[in-house]
Amino acid sequence: MTTLAIACQRDATLVFLDTETGERLDTIDIAPEPHEACFDAERGLVYVSHTYKSGWYFQNSGRAGLISVIDADTRKVVDVIDVAPDHGPHDLQWDPATDNLYVAVESGEGRTGAILMIDPETRKVLDRIPVDADGPHWFAITPDSAKLYTANKEAPFVSVVDLASGKMTGRVDVPSTEGIAALADRVVVAGPVFSGAERTEANGLYVIDTAKDIVTEFVASEQAVTAVHATTSGRLLVSEVPASVGPDGLVMGEGMLRIYDAASLNLLQRLPIGAGALSIRSTADGALAFVANSGSATVTVIDINTLSVQNTFAAEPGAHGMAIIA
Repeated sequence: MTTLAIACQRDATLVFLDTETGERLDTIDIAPEPHEACFDAERGLVYVSHTYKSGWYFQNSGRAGLISVIDADTRKVVDVIDVAPDHGPHDLQWDPATDNLYVAVESGEGRTGAILMIDPETRKVLDRIPVDADGPHWFAITPDSAKLYTANKEAPFVSVVDLASGKMTGRVDVPSTEGIAALADRVVVAGPVFSGAERTEANGLYVIDTAKDIVTEFVASEQAVTAVHATTSGRLLVSEVPASVGPDGLVMGEGMLRIYDAASLNLLQRLPIGAGALSIRSTADGALAFVANSGSATVTVIDINTLSVQNTFAAEPGAHGMAIIA
C-alpha cells in the first residue's frame, strides 16, 4: 500500500490516506503549525517542519523552530528536532544520494537565512550554509545532488549552493519567488511572491540554466503561480493560487493546476483544484499527482497520463506539506 501523509496546519495534525481510495488510515496530533513534509525511505521516517507559532509568512505571531520525526509504520512521533538558534524551518528534503536532510530556515539575530544539513542518524545539524536572503522557502536539489537552489520570498534572486563544498556560489537575478523544481539541466521557479500587496511583475515561471546559472526563458501565466513540481514522467505541475489579504487574514480562491511538458514547457492542460494549493507530490512512476489545497482542506488527485482530475480526498484545514510513503 502507498500512503500519503498530509501536514495540516490549522489543527496541528498529520493525516494518513490510502493513495488509491482516499481512505483515512490514521490522524495523529503533532506540534502546532506543521508546514512542509518529506519521507526518508532509508529509515521509514516522515519529517515535518513547524515554522510559526501561528499564522503564515507575512502574518505570524513569531517563528517556531521544530522538526517532528514520525515513524511511518507505527504512525507515532519518535523525536522532535530543535534547530535553535535557527528558526522558521520551511522546506525540507531528504536526499538519498548523500543521505542528508536539508532544511531551509529564515534569518534572525544577525544570521542570514540558510540551508541546514542534518544527519538523519544523530539528528544533529552538521552544517549551516548561508544563502544571503531573509526568507529562503522552497528549494530544489539537482538530480545529480551537486547543487541546491533556494527560492527566496523577499530577495530579488535565487541562491545557488554547491553541496560538495557547502558554500553559496552565486545568485540568479529574478524577482521574489515561490515554488521551485529541478529538471535534468534546468531549474524552474515561480514568481513573484504572494504577499497580499499589489505586484508590478508579470506572473510566471523563470527557467534557469544550471550549467551557467542564468535565466534563459520566462513562461508567463494568467494568474499568480505558487507550487512547482516535476514528475518522473516528464511533466511539470504548477498551481495557480488566486488570493488576497482581508481583515481576517489570507483569503484564497479556487485554483487551477497547470500541466506542462517538462521538455518544451508547452502548456498541456489546466485543471480545477481547490483553494490555496501550496504543495504538489507525485508517485515514483509519475502516473499520479497529489495537490494539497490548504484553503479547501482537500487533496486533488491528478491522473498524469490522461491529464484529468481522478479524485478529491478529504483532509483537514490548512492541508499543506505532503509525503508519499511507499
